[in-house]
Amino acid sequence: MRRNSWPLKLLALMFSLALLAAACGGGDDEEGGGENAEGGGATPTSIESKTGKIEGGTSVTGEGLPADTLVDYTTLSADNPNHIDPATADTRQGSQVTELVYDGLTTVDSDNEVQPAVAEKWSANEDSSVWTFTLGDDTFSNGEKITPTTFKKSWERVLNKELASSLSYHLLPIEGASELAEGKGTELTGVVADDEAGTLEVTLVSPNSDFPASGSHTVCSPVPKEAYEATSADAINKWERGVMIGNGPYKMTEPWKDDEYIKVEMNDSYTRTAAKIPKIEFRISKTVEAAYAAFEAGEGDTAPIPPGTFADATESYNNATDPSFGLYYFGVSQDNPSLGGAENLKVRQAISLAIDRERINTQVYDGARLSATGVTPPGIPGYKADLCGDYCTYDAARAKKLVEEWGKADSMKPLKLQYNLGGGHEDVANIVEENLKAAGLKVEQDPRDGETYFDEMKKKGGCDFCRTGWIWDYPSYYSIYSIFATSSIDGDNLGRYTNKDFDKKAGEAAAESDEDARNKLWQEAETILFDDMGTVPLNWYTNQVVYSDRLDGLKANGLQAINYDEIAIAGN
Repeated sequence: MRRNSWPLKLLALMFSLALLAAACGGGDDEEGGGENAEGGGATPTSIESKTGKIEGGTSVTGEGLPADTLVDYTTLSADNPNHIDPATADTRQGSQVTELVYDGLTTVDSDNEVQPAVAEKWSANEDSSVWTFTLGDDTFSNGEKITPTTFKKSWERVLNKELASSLSYHLLPIEGASELAEGKGTELTGVVADDEAGTLEVTLVSPNSDFPASGSHTVCSPVPKEAYEATSADAINKWERGVMIGNGPYKMTEPWKDDEYIKVEMNDSYTRTAAKIPKIEFRISKTVEAAYAAFEAGEGDTAPIPPGTFADATESYNNATDPSFGLYYFGVSQDNPSLGGAENLKVRQAISLAIDRERINTQVYDGARLSATGVTPPGIPGYKADLCGDYCTYDAARAKKLVEEWGKADSMKPLKLQYNLGGGHEDVANIVEENLKAAGLKVEQDPRDGETYFDEMKKKGGCDFCRTGWIWDYPSYYSIYSIFATSSIDGDNLGRYTNKDFDKKAGEAAAESDEDARNKLWQEAETILFDDMGTVPLNWYTNQVVYSDRLDGLKANGLQAINYDEIAIAGN
C-alpha cells in the first residue's frame, strides 16, 4: 500500500480539500463501514427497513456467552484486517476497531451527526480557510496528556514519506502538507499548536466549510509519543500488532491474534460518555458465511448477512438493515491499453451496459440493495438520480454492438475480473463474467486473498477490472471524490482515473460556500466522470447486520458504523 507519487498541482490540492471527508478506503471486505443521511435526496423507499428486534421467529439469545463481553462476528467477518493503526487503517473492518480505540477532533454519532470529541469547540475565519479547534482535557489510556502538539506530530507522522500512508491525501489540503509528504519539509507549516492556550489552528490551501467533519476520520486521530517514529513497515507492524495505546472509549487488552480475534475493553481514563459494555471481542472469520454460521450456532452476538440469505435472516433475527451511504463498484484500469483512454471509451460503455444489475441484486442479495444509477447515493446532500445516464442500465444488445464497433475484442488480452475472497463476491463475479462474455469480451476471474487485496490493487498495474466498495464518512458529496481524483492515484483511486477537467470542477465545488451552487458543481464533476465512463457502479449498500436478543440499542448508521460504545447487554 505504498504511495509513491505526490502530485503538486494546485488543482489537485484544491480538490483534495474534498478528500478530508473521504472514507477509510475501498473495502468491501467491509460488507459492514461508513454512512450518514441528511437531506439532499430521499432515502431509498424500495427497501423495507427492518431495523430493530423481531417478534417471534427464530432466536439467538446469546446464552452461554460471557456476561460482560459482546462477541462480534460482523466487523472482521472476511479475514484479518490489513491495518488497525489510524494512519493506515484504510478498510471498514480495520477502521471499525480503530474508531473504538481512538478519538479524533470530532466524531459522527449513530444518528449521523458531527459531535465534539477531543475538540470541545471550533470556529473559522470568514471564508473557512482557517479553522481553530479548542481541545479538552484528554489523555491516552497510559496517562499521557493529549495536546495540540500531539495532533500536529501525529499528522506529520501520517505525511512521513517513509510511512507512505494510502490515507495521507486526507491531509494534503493543509498548507505545507504536500511539501512534507515529498520529504521537502520537516514540519506541517499550516498547523499552529498552542499547548498553553489549548488550541490547534489549521490553515487550508483553499476554503472548506465541511472541515470539522473531516476531523472524525481515523487518520486524523492523535497517537502517543511512542508511535511518532513508527513509520517503517516493520515499525508499523510491531506497533499495531502489539497493544496499541489510544484515547477512545475502549483500549486494547492484548495483541491482535491473527485468524482469531482482536480484543478491547472499556478505557477507564476516558473523559466522555463511558461505554456500556465492559469488553468486546472481535472474532476473525475467513468468510461472511462462516461468521453467520457461528452466530446461528449461538457463538456470537452479531454477524453479517451473507449474500442470498437476506430474506431469511431478516425474518428470523434482530437486524439493522437500513439503507446506507455506500457504493459497490468496479475500478476500470486506465493503464490497460485495452481499457484506458478515449480510444477505448466504447468498450468501457459496453462493459457497463452488459452488466445485469437487477439480476445481481435479486439473485445474490435477495433484493436487499439498490441498483446504482451513479456514484453518489440517495440521502447525500446534492444527490441526483441517473448521472450515469443510460449506461448504468442493462442493454445486452447495445453492449454487444459497441464491442463490435470498438473492434479490438479478438486481439485483446483477457480482462482480469478481480475481487477479494471471503466477502461473498464470487456469485457477483460469476454473473459479471457471464454478462461480459455474452457481449463478446474475453474475461477471466482473478480472485485474491482478502487481507492483501486492496494493497495489491493500489499499486501501479494492480487493478485491471477490480471490484471494490466505498463507504462515506459523513453525509457530504465531498467524500466520494477521493476515489477518482488524480491526487488519489496510488491510494484509493484503484483504476487510476485522471481527468484535469474533473479535478478542476471538483476543486471549484470544494471551494464553493453556497450549498446549492456547490452541489451543482459536484453533479457536473460526476457527469464528467461518466462522460469518460471512468468507473462502473453496480449497487448502493444497505446495512447487513443481525444480532442476538441480549443486545439492546444496536444501530448501524448511514456510514455502516455500528454504535458499539452505546450498546448495552440486557441484564448487565
